[in-house]
Amino acid sequence: MTDVRAVVVRGPGDLAVERRPAPRRRGPGDVLVQVLFGGICGTDLSYWRHGRAGRSVVRQSMVLGHEVSGTILEASDDGASPEAGTAVAIHPVVSPLHWSGRGPLRNVDPEASYLGSAARDPHTDGAFCDVVRVHRRTLRLLPEGVEVRDGALAEPASVAWRAVDRAGQVSGRSVLVVGAGPIGCLVATLCRSRGAREVTVVDTAEQPLAIAREMGATSTSLAADVGTGSTGAPMTTRDVVLECSGSAAGLRTAIRSTGISGVLVLVGLQAPEPQPVAIMEIMSREITVVPSFRFDGEMGPVLEAMAGGTLDVGPLVRAEYPADEAPAAFDRAANAGGGKVMLTFGQ
Repeated sequence: MTDVRAVVVRGPGDLAVERRPAPRRRGPGDVLVQVLFGGICGTDLSYWRHGRAGRSVVRQSMVLGHEVSGTILEASDDGASPEAGTAVAIHPVVSPLHWSGRGPLRNVDPEASYLGSAARDPHTDGAFCDVVRVHRRTLRLLPEGVEVRDGALAEPASVAWRAVDRAGQVSGRSVLVVGAGPIGCLVATLCRSRGAREVTVVDTAEQPLAIAREMGATSTSLAADVGTGSTGAPMTTRDVVLECSGSAAGLRTAIRSTGISGVLVLVGLQAPEPQPVAIMEIMSREITVVPSFRFDGEMGPVLEAMAGGTLDVGPLVRAEYPADEAPAAFDRAANAGGGKVMLTFGQ
Protein backbone atom coordinates (compact mmCIF):
# COMPACT_ATOMS: atom_id res chain seq x y z
CA MET A 1 0.00 0.00 0.00
CA THR A 2 1.62 3.24 -1.15
CA ASP A 3 -1.12 5.73 -0.43
CA VAL A 4 -4.40 5.99 1.48
CA ARG A 5 -7.55 8.06 1.46
CA ALA A 6 -7.94 10.73 4.12
CA VAL A 7 -10.85 13.05 4.93
CA VAL A 8 -9.27 16.48 5.22
CA VAL A 9 -10.51 19.92 6.24
CA ARG A 10 -8.63 22.89 4.76
CA GLY A 11 -10.74 25.77 6.05
CA PRO A 12 -14.35 26.85 6.56
CA GLY A 13 -16.58 24.85 4.21
CA ASP A 14 -13.57 23.21 2.55
CA LEU A 15 -13.69 19.42 2.98
CA ALA A 16 -12.01 16.94 0.65
CA VAL A 17 -10.99 13.32 0.30
CA GLU A 18 -7.27 13.32 -0.48
CA ARG A 19 -4.71 10.66 -1.30
CA ARG A 20 -1.82 10.71 1.15
CA PRO A 21 1.28 8.54 1.62
CA ALA A 22 0.49 5.45 3.66
CA PRO A 23 1.78 5.81 7.24
CA ARG A 24 4.66 3.70 8.51
CA ARG A 25 5.59 2.67 12.02
CA ARG A 26 8.31 4.88 13.49
CA GLY A 27 8.81 3.70 17.08
CA PRO A 28 8.75 0.32 18.85
CA GLY A 29 5.27 0.98 20.26
CA ASP A 30 3.70 2.10 17.00
CA VAL A 31 0.83 0.11 15.49
CA LEU A 32 -0.87 0.48 12.11
CA VAL A 33 -4.65 0.18 12.25
CA GLN A 34 -6.86 -0.36 9.23
CA VAL A 35 -9.78 1.93 9.99
CA LEU A 36 -13.16 0.44 9.11
CA PHE A 37 -15.67 2.82 10.70
CA GLY A 38 -15.65 6.44 11.80
CA GLY A 39 -18.39 8.44 13.48
CA ILE A 40 -18.83 12.08 12.49
CA CYS A 41 -18.78 14.20 15.65
CA GLY A 42 -20.04 17.71 16.29
CA THR A 43 -16.41 18.83 16.56
CA ASP A 44 -15.70 17.50 13.06
CA LEU A 45 -18.74 19.40 11.79
CA SER A 46 -17.58 22.60 13.48
CA TYR A 47 -14.13 22.39 11.88
CA TRP A 48 -15.79 21.87 8.50
CA ARG A 49 -18.50 24.53 8.76
CA HIS A 50 -16.63 27.24 10.66
CA GLY A 51 -12.95 26.37 10.33
CA ARG A 52 -12.71 26.18 14.09
CA ALA A 53 -13.95 24.35 17.17
CA GLY A 54 -14.02 26.60 20.20
CA ARG A 55 -10.63 28.31 20.39
CA SER A 56 -8.99 25.82 18.00
CA VAL A 57 -8.68 27.35 14.52
CA VAL A 58 -7.75 25.41 11.37
CA ARG A 59 -4.54 26.96 10.03
CA GLN A 60 -3.40 24.12 7.77
CA SER A 61 -4.90 21.01 6.19
CA MET A 62 -5.89 18.51 8.86
CA VAL A 63 -7.27 14.97 8.79
CA LEU A 64 -10.48 14.84 10.81
CA GLY A 65 -11.90 12.07 12.97
CA HIS A 66 -11.54 10.71 16.49
CA GLU A 67 -14.42 8.20 16.77
CA VAL A 68 -12.98 5.19 14.97
CA SER A 69 -12.62 1.42 15.03
CA GLY A 70 -10.93 -1.14 12.83
CA THR A 71 -8.42 -3.97 12.86
CA ILE A 72 -4.69 -4.07 13.48
CA LEU A 73 -2.81 -4.12 10.19
CA GLU A 74 0.72 -4.22 11.61
CA ALA A 75 1.48 -5.03 15.25
CA SER A 76 4.15 -3.15 17.22
CA ASP A 77 7.80 -4.17 17.00
CA ASP A 78 8.11 -4.45 20.78
CA GLY A 79 5.71 -7.41 20.82
CA ALA A 80 3.43 -5.74 23.37
CA SER A 81 0.49 -4.98 21.10
CA PRO A 82 -2.29 -7.35 20.03
CA GLU A 83 -1.59 -9.29 16.87
CA ALA A 84 -2.58 -8.31 13.34
CA GLY A 85 -6.26 -8.80 12.60
CA THR A 86 -7.44 -7.94 16.13
CA ALA A 87 -10.52 -5.70 16.23
CA VAL A 88 -9.94 -2.49 18.19
CA ALA A 89 -11.28 0.93 19.04
CA ILE A 90 -8.84 3.81 19.46
CA HIS A 91 -8.62 6.11 22.48
CA PRO A 92 -8.07 9.51 20.82
CA VAL A 93 -5.88 11.06 23.52
CA VAL A 94 -2.10 10.74 23.58
CA SER A 95 -0.71 11.79 26.97
CA PRO A 96 2.86 10.57 27.64
CA LEU A 97 2.90 12.22 31.09
CA HIS A 98 -0.27 10.34 32.04
CA TRP A 99 1.23 7.06 30.86
CA SER A 100 4.30 7.72 33.01
CA GLY A 101 2.16 8.30 36.09
CA ARG A 102 3.47 11.86 36.45
CA GLY A 103 0.66 13.72 34.72
CA PRO A 104 -3.01 14.53 35.25
CA LEU A 105 -5.97 12.71 33.78
CA ARG A 106 -5.74 12.46 30.00
CA ASN A 107 -8.88 14.50 29.41
CA VAL A 108 -7.56 17.59 31.22
CA ASP A 109 -3.82 17.26 30.52
CA PRO A 110 -2.78 20.52 28.80
CA GLU A 111 0.17 18.71 27.20
CA ALA A 112 -1.92 15.90 25.70
CA SER A 113 -2.75 15.70 22.01
CA TYR A 114 -6.12 14.67 20.58
CA LEU A 115 -6.80 13.03 17.25
CA GLY A 116 -8.21 15.48 14.70
CA SER A 117 -7.54 18.61 16.74
CA ALA A 118 -6.33 22.06 15.67
CA ALA A 119 -5.46 23.04 19.23
CA ARG A 120 -1.75 22.72 18.47
CA ASP A 121 0.42 23.96 15.63
CA PRO A 122 1.14 21.83 13.72
CA HIS A 123 -2.28 20.27 14.11
CA THR A 124 -2.81 16.68 15.23
CA ASP A 125 -4.19 14.68 12.32
CA GLY A 126 -7.22 12.54 13.02
CA ALA A 127 -8.13 9.00 12.02
CA PHE A 128 -10.57 9.41 9.11
CA CYS A 129 -8.03 7.58 6.97
CA ASP A 130 -7.78 4.07 5.52
CA VAL A 131 -4.76 3.35 7.71
CA VAL A 132 -3.63 5.27 10.79
CA ARG A 133 -0.50 5.04 12.93
CA VAL A 134 -1.15 5.10 16.69
CA HIS A 135 0.67 4.04 19.84
CA ARG A 136 -0.33 0.62 21.14
CA ARG A 137 -1.43 2.20 24.45
CA THR A 138 -4.31 3.92 22.68
CA LEU A 139 -5.81 0.60 21.52
CA ARG A 140 -8.89 -0.86 23.17
CA LEU A 141 -9.71 -4.44 22.22
CA LEU A 142 -13.30 -5.04 21.18
CA PRO A 143 -14.79 -7.78 23.37
CA GLU A 144 -16.62 -10.71 21.84
CA GLY A 145 -20.12 -9.63 20.90
CA VAL A 146 -19.21 -6.02 20.06
CA GLU A 147 -19.48 -5.30 16.34
CA VAL A 148 -16.63 -3.32 14.81
CA ARG A 149 -19.04 -0.58 13.75
CA ASP A 150 -20.33 -0.20 17.30
CA GLY A 151 -16.74 -0.03 18.52
CA ALA A 152 -16.42 3.39 16.90
CA LEU A 153 -19.24 4.58 19.16
CA ALA A 154 -17.29 3.65 22.29
CA GLU A 155 -15.73 7.12 22.12
CA PRO A 156 -18.94 9.19 22.43
CA ALA A 157 -20.33 6.59 24.84
CA SER A 158 -17.28 7.16 27.04
CA VAL A 159 -18.00 10.90 27.11
CA ALA A 160 -21.53 10.09 28.28
CA TRP A 161 -20.31 7.50 30.78
CA ARG A 162 -17.99 10.01 32.44
CA ALA A 163 -20.75 12.62 32.57
CA VAL A 164 -23.13 10.23 34.35
CA ASP A 165 -20.33 9.18 36.72
CA ARG A 166 -19.76 12.86 37.51
CA ALA A 167 -23.45 13.24 38.35
CA GLY A 168 -23.03 10.81 41.23
CA GLN A 169 -25.96 8.72 42.38
CA VAL A 170 -28.80 8.67 39.83
CA SER A 171 -30.62 5.54 41.01
CA GLY A 172 -34.12 6.43 42.17
CA ARG A 173 -33.73 10.07 41.17
CA SER A 174 -35.38 12.25 38.56
CA VAL A 175 -33.12 13.24 35.67
CA LEU A 176 -33.38 15.86 32.94
CA VAL A 177 -31.13 15.72 29.87
CA VAL A 178 -30.96 18.96 27.88
CA GLY A 179 -30.11 18.21 24.25
CA ALA A 180 -30.94 15.00 22.36
CA GLY A 181 -27.83 14.72 20.23
CA PRO A 182 -25.78 11.51 20.36
CA ILE A 183 -24.22 12.38 23.72
CA GLY A 184 -27.57 13.34 25.22
CA CYS A 185 -29.20 10.12 24.02
CA LEU A 186 -26.32 8.07 25.41
CA VAL A 187 -26.56 9.92 28.73
CA ALA A 188 -30.28 9.13 28.85
CA THR A 189 -29.81 5.41 28.23
CA LEU A 190 -27.03 5.21 30.83
CA CYS A 191 -29.14 6.98 33.46
CA ARG A 192 -31.97 4.52 32.84
CA SER A 193 -29.63 1.54 33.07
CA ARG A 194 -28.37 2.87 36.41
CA GLY A 195 -31.84 3.00 37.89
CA ALA A 196 -33.00 6.59 37.45
CA ARG A 197 -36.66 6.89 38.42
CA GLU A 198 -37.43 9.02 35.39
CA VAL A 199 -35.38 10.44 32.54
CA THR A 200 -36.79 13.37 30.59
CA VAL A 201 -34.99 14.63 27.49
CA VAL A 202 -35.67 18.07 26.02
CA ASP A 203 -34.69 19.36 22.59
CA THR A 204 -35.85 21.87 20.01
CA ALA A 205 -36.52 19.22 17.33
CA GLU A 206 -38.71 16.12 17.27
CA GLN A 207 -36.41 13.76 15.33
CA PRO A 208 -33.68 13.51 17.98
CA LEU A 209 -36.33 13.15 20.67
CA ALA A 210 -37.67 10.08 18.87
CA ILE A 211 -34.18 8.56 19.11
CA ALA A 212 -34.03 9.49 22.81
CA ARG A 213 -37.28 7.63 23.44
CA GLU A 214 -35.95 4.64 21.52
CA MET A 215 -32.89 4.67 23.76
CA GLY A 216 -34.80 4.70 27.02
CA ALA A 217 -36.02 8.20 27.87
CA THR A 218 -39.22 7.90 29.90
CA SER A 219 -40.51 11.19 28.50
CA THR A 220 -39.43 13.93 26.11
CA SER A 221 -40.24 17.59 25.73
CA LEU A 222 -40.24 19.68 22.56
CA ALA A 223 -39.69 23.41 22.91
CA ALA A 224 -39.21 26.14 20.33
CA ASP A 225 -36.65 27.68 22.66
CA VAL A 226 -35.66 25.60 25.65
CA GLY A 227 -34.25 28.67 27.34
CA THR A 228 -37.32 30.90 27.42
CA GLY A 229 -40.01 28.76 28.99
CA SER A 230 -41.95 28.33 25.75
CA THR A 231 -44.74 25.78 25.68
CA GLY A 232 -43.21 22.36 26.13
CA ALA A 233 -40.11 23.55 27.97
CA PRO A 234 -39.61 21.76 31.29
CA MET A 235 -40.60 23.84 34.31
CA THR A 236 -40.59 21.07 36.94
CA THR A 237 -37.24 20.81 38.68
CA ARG A 238 -35.25 17.58 38.74
CA ASP A 239 -32.74 16.03 41.09
CA VAL A 240 -30.07 15.71 38.40
CA VAL A 241 -29.72 17.75 35.20
CA LEU A 242 -27.16 17.09 32.47
CA GLU A 243 -26.68 19.92 29.95
CA CYS A 244 -25.65 18.24 26.69
CA SER A 245 -26.62 20.83 24.07
CA GLY A 246 -23.68 23.19 24.49
CA SER A 247 -26.00 26.15 23.85
CA ALA A 248 -26.59 29.22 25.98
CA ALA A 249 -30.34 28.55 25.88
CA GLY A 250 -29.74 24.98 27.01
CA LEU A 251 -27.63 26.20 29.92
CA ARG A 252 -30.40 28.57 31.02
CA THR A 253 -32.89 25.72 30.92
CA ALA A 254 -30.53 23.45 32.84
CA ILE A 255 -30.04 25.94 35.67
CA ARG A 256 -33.74 26.73 35.88
CA SER A 257 -34.65 23.04 35.94
CA THR A 258 -32.26 21.89 38.68
CA GLY A 259 -33.99 21.42 42.02
CA ILE A 260 -32.96 22.35 45.55
CA SER A 261 -29.65 20.68 46.43
CA GLY A 262 -29.65 19.21 42.94
CA VAL A 263 -26.71 18.40 40.69
CA LEU A 264 -26.08 20.12 37.36
CA VAL A 265 -23.50 18.49 35.07
CA LEU A 266 -22.05 20.57 32.22
CA VAL A 267 -21.41 18.20 29.30
CA GLY A 268 -22.00 20.12 26.06
CA LEU A 269 -19.15 22.43 25.07
CA GLN A 270 -20.20 26.04 25.55
CA ALA A 271 -18.83 28.96 23.53
CA PRO A 272 -15.35 30.04 24.69
CA GLU A 273 -16.48 33.63 25.28
CA PRO A 274 -17.81 34.69 28.70
CA GLN A 275 -21.58 34.53 29.07
CA PRO A 276 -24.04 35.59 31.76
CA VAL A 277 -25.08 32.89 34.22
CA ALA A 278 -27.91 33.03 36.77
CA ILE A 279 -25.61 32.69 39.78
CA MET A 280 -28.34 33.64 42.27
CA GLU A 281 -30.48 30.71 41.12
CA ILE A 282 -27.54 28.39 41.71
CA MET A 283 -26.80 29.87 45.13
CA SER A 284 -30.36 30.09 46.43
CA ARG A 285 -31.02 26.42 45.68
CA GLU A 286 -27.50 25.27 46.59
CA ILE A 287 -27.06 23.59 43.23
CA THR A 288 -23.87 21.62 42.79
CA VAL A 289 -22.38 22.44 39.37
CA VAL A 290 -20.03 19.78 38.01
CA PRO A 291 -18.10 20.04 34.72
CA SER A 292 -17.43 16.93 32.63
CA PHE A 293 -14.87 17.15 29.83
CA ARG A 294 -14.22 14.37 27.32
CA PHE A 295 -13.20 11.17 29.14
CA ASP A 296 -10.22 9.35 30.63
CA GLY A 297 -10.39 5.62 31.40
CA GLU A 298 -14.05 5.08 30.66
CA MET A 299 -13.64 3.17 27.39
CA GLY A 300 -12.98 -0.11 29.20
CA PRO A 301 -16.23 -0.21 31.18
CA VAL A 302 -18.13 1.13 28.16
CA LEU A 303 -16.98 -1.76 25.98
CA GLU A 304 -17.78 -4.22 28.78
CA ALA A 305 -21.30 -2.79 29.03
CA MET A 306 -21.73 -3.04 25.27
CA ALA A 307 -20.56 -6.66 25.31
CA GLY A 308 -22.82 -7.46 28.26
CA GLY A 309 -25.90 -6.02 26.59
CA THR A 310 -26.53 -3.25 29.12
CA LEU A 311 -25.51 -0.51 26.67
CA ASP A 312 -27.00 -0.58 23.18
CA VAL A 313 -25.49 2.08 20.92
CA GLY A 314 -26.99 0.69 17.71
CA PRO A 315 -30.09 2.93 17.60
CA LEU A 316 -27.84 5.98 17.31
CA VAL A 317 -26.66 5.12 13.79
CA ARG A 318 -28.88 6.72 11.16
CA ALA A 319 -26.74 6.44 8.02
CA GLU A 320 -23.47 5.04 6.64
CA TYR A 321 -21.45 6.54 3.77
CA PRO A 322 -18.31 5.28 2.01
CA ALA A 323 -15.30 7.45 2.78
CA ASP A 324 -15.23 8.66 -0.84
CA GLU A 325 -18.61 10.29 -0.17
CA ALA A 326 -17.43 12.18 2.91
CA PRO A 327 -18.74 15.60 1.75
CA ALA A 328 -22.24 14.14 1.36
CA ALA A 329 -21.90 12.38 4.71
CA PHE A 330 -20.94 15.60 6.47
CA ASP A 331 -23.87 17.40 4.87
CA ARG A 332 -26.19 14.63 6.07
CA ALA A 333 -24.69 14.74 9.57
CA ALA A 334 -25.23 18.50 9.76
CA ASN A 335 -28.87 18.09 8.78
CA ALA A 336 -29.68 14.64 10.10
CA GLY A 337 -32.00 15.77 12.86
CA GLY A 338 -30.18 13.67 15.43
CA GLY A 339 -28.37 10.37 15.53
CA LYS A 340 -24.97 9.44 14.19
CA VAL A 341 -23.69 9.36 10.60
CA MET A 342 -20.85 6.91 10.00
CA LEU A 343 -18.07 6.79 7.42
CA THR A 344 -16.92 3.39 6.19
CA PHE A 345 -13.32 2.72 5.18
CA GLY A 346 -11.38 -0.24 3.88
CA GLN A 347 -13.89 -0.92 1.12
